[in-house]
Amino acid sequence: MEEKRQLSDRLIRNLQAQQQVITRTSETDFTNTALSFKIAKILSKHQKPFSDGEIVKECLLAFESVSEVSLSRRTVVRRVEDMSSDIEYQIKVKTKDLEYYSLALDESTDIRDTAQLAVFIRIVDKDFNVLEELVDLNAKKCTTRGIDIFEGLQSSLHKNWD
Repeated sequence: MEEKRQLSDRLIRNLQAQQQVITRTSETDFTNTALSFKIAKILSKHQKPFSDGEIVKECLLAFESVSEVSLSRRTVVRRVEDMSSDIEYQIKVKTKDLEYYSLALDESTDIRDTAQLAVFIRIVDKDFNVLEELVDLNAKKCTTRGIDIFEGLQSSLHKNWD
């Protein structure tokens, strides 16, 4: 009789443990689903691509251990400008020691029907290390004839190497 009681108690404890796991999992799933809906709403409200959800997820994972990070518009702009300046500096340093280089241009139109000219550089140094970087992105307010693209390239080169 005692063995049956112990067996019964053990089975009840196992069942309760399983129910707690299921309950915890469903609460976590509900929280994750609710957060997913909130992020989807924000993305659609601001007319952002739905694929930006992965970027938001990456940002949330970066926030895991940080409680107070300033993300005001000015702070974000300042951070992007600092990163841009650093990249420009690195390109200038690497172009001083280049052996060979090539330029690539890509003209496309953005969502607001503004022509954009992207200027890329590929650098090969004396040790045959290859570096490819975006040098500049020019918004073209006029047409995209050959002369406009040439002037955009000249502007990018003067801006970055004068």
